[in-house]
Formats: sequence, structure tokens, C-alpha cells
Amino acid sequence: MNAVESYIQDLAKEQRSLFHAVRELIFDAGPAVTEKISYRIPFFYSFGPLCYLNPYKEGVDLGFHRGMELSDAQGLLETRDRSVVRSIAILHWNDFLQKRNAIREVIQEALLLNEMRKAEKKH
Repeated sequence: MNAVESYIQDLAKEQRSLFHAVRELIFDAGPAVTEKISYRIPFFYSFGPLCYLNPYKEGVDLGFHRGMELSDAQGLLETRDRSVVRSIAILHWNDFLQKRNAIREVIQEALLLNEMRKAEKKH
């Protein structure tokens, strides 16, 4: 069991289920996704910092490192007075089920943004 899995195991049952489900969506986004504990929460990386999972009320907050650059075509991203980070609050299992496809799209967009930035730096 790695550090992120240990972190998730210590959560309440409902949060644990949500963390596992969102974590799976993140890993499904691409083969280059890695994870580690940073700032005491799970962070995910692919071509740089991608997103993080943070306990939020009874659910999970899926934060995007460069959220201000995302299109938010799905209308899910919240600013909460943050200048760069944007996040999606997932409050319970039914909320996750309703948002799952839109969340997947936001993760994919964030991953593509990171890939494009990495390619730009090479040129």
C-alpha cells in the first residue's frame, strides 16, 4: 500500500468511496499520471502538477493546479476566492454519479493543458 492509499484508508467510509472513484478517473486520464502526498493531501502529476484531492465536508474537493486556465465548459469549477486553483466539490455518491462524465472531461482538459505546456517549453 502506497502513501496515497494509506491516506484514503484513514478517511470515513463515504469519503473513502468518493476518493477511490475520483482517483480512478484521474488515473484513467492517461498512462503518465503519478501520485504522491504533498501538503498532506494526495496530489497527481502528469507533465507537471495536475490536480489534488482534498476532504471537503462529507465528500471530496478535486482541485486543479492550473484551474484558471481551464475552459469550465461543464460549469463545475469553483474559484472560492482563489486566483489560480479551481476545484470541483463532490458532496456525496449521487453527486459523483451525476458529475462523473463532466469531471472526466475536466481532467482530460487539464492533462492536455499540461502536455501542451510541456511541448511549448521544449521548443
